Amino acid sequence: MSKIHVYIIDDSDDNNFYVEDMLGDIESISQVTVFNNPVLALADLVSKIKTEETLPDLILLDINMPHMTGFELLSQLEKDYMDSLTGMKVFIVSSSDHPKDLTEYTLHPLAVDFLKKPLTEQIIIDRVYQHFEI
Repeated sequence: MSKIHVYIIDDSDDNNFYVEDMLGDIESISQVTVFNNPVLALADLVSKIKTEETLPDLILLDINMPHMTGFELLSQLEKDYMDSLTGMKVFIVSSSDHPKDLTEYTLHPLAVDFLKKPLTEQIIIDRVYQHFEI
């Protein structure tokens, strides 16, 4: 696989800065795009789908955000555009370890992993190598 393009979708600017910095140190990551608003992220993804632009390979998606939860964003993508999302993977990223969240993540075919905050560079590296042929 070529280098990986990652979207970070999280309303926490501090977390976004921290995770973007860690991803920048991983050789197999080519590009990182950050959204602190899930509605804007969804609009960007839908626009890319409709114009057949390249989608991210990986989305690091927070669950609890204002305006739209990560699960709502995933549901919308999967309901309307699943056929266009081949190869894209989502890691749910959350400080929650509530059983409801852990169960709901398994209901989304795009969600391939659940990462507990705070993230470490080693966890991200391990999971990227686990889920991508690098």
